[in-house]
Amino acid sequence: PSSVPDHFADSRARHDPHSVGYGARVRRALPRVHPGGGAQEPFSATEAHGQRPALGAAAGERRLNLRVLTYNAWHTPAPFTADLHQRARLLPEELARVDADVIALQEIWNPKIRDELIQRMEVHGYPHAAFVDGTRGRVRGTFGNGLLILSRLPLGAPLLHEFSGYTYFEEFFVRKGALKVALQLPGGREIDFVNTHLGAVRFDRRRSRLYAKDYTHHAQQVRELATFVGQAPAPRPLIVAADFNSHFEEWIHRQGY
Repeated sequence: PSSVPDHFADSRARHDPHSVGYGARVRRALPRVHPGGGAQEPFSATEAHGQRPALGAAAGERRLNLRVLTYNAWHTPAPFTADLHQRARLLPEELARVDADVIALQEIWNPKIRDELIQRMEVHGYPHAAFVDGTRGRVRGTFGNGLLILSRLPLGAPLLHEFSGYTYFEEFFVRKGALKVALQLPGGREIDFVNTHLGAVRFDRRRSRLYAKDYTHHAQQVRELATFVGQAPAPRPLIVAADFNSHFEEWIHRQGY
């Protein structure tokens, strides 16, 4: 889009094919970048609906407003869904309409659909993509992790953490985890960006609580995620975009986590 600054739109950059639904607001402290170097200080960047915050600042400095979208695409194969290819065909235009700078997608299970999506999103101004296929078995984890990051900003080499367990039997056929990259900002600064999808959990209405096994494995995945995102060469801003699969009835019955 014409509103995207030049440092976001690098039409020459290509994704490396071996480089390995829910929208969310993101609010983080990001650096102000001063052309030519100089002191840097944090500012607040907020994803906004409607009119987008202007990319600009006072004289002598440039302010970066970063918009992030996280979305579970629900690309579950047949027989679990009957309209996969129709939704996959519509997805690029709908994602581009949000005008996010970085997009975290979950449940992109099909490698062919994933590769087509990457190519089509490049036309919409997202020349950078990151994914890691991870461990796929004949049965366990046969659909992979389903994680994909699309970006206007250049991305560092992706790192994948695969969760050690799964929450319940349907999760046995996927291998969920967390995908981490470094978003490369103008001026040489970087932000750690994580896309993750935690295991689904079931709610026992009779006992008004989650199934104990689901809860135990879900909590273990949260612990593993916390450890994974904390592994950085130096402290720097972090954004975690996710489908956390935190059950709404757990919130209702506990009045908060």
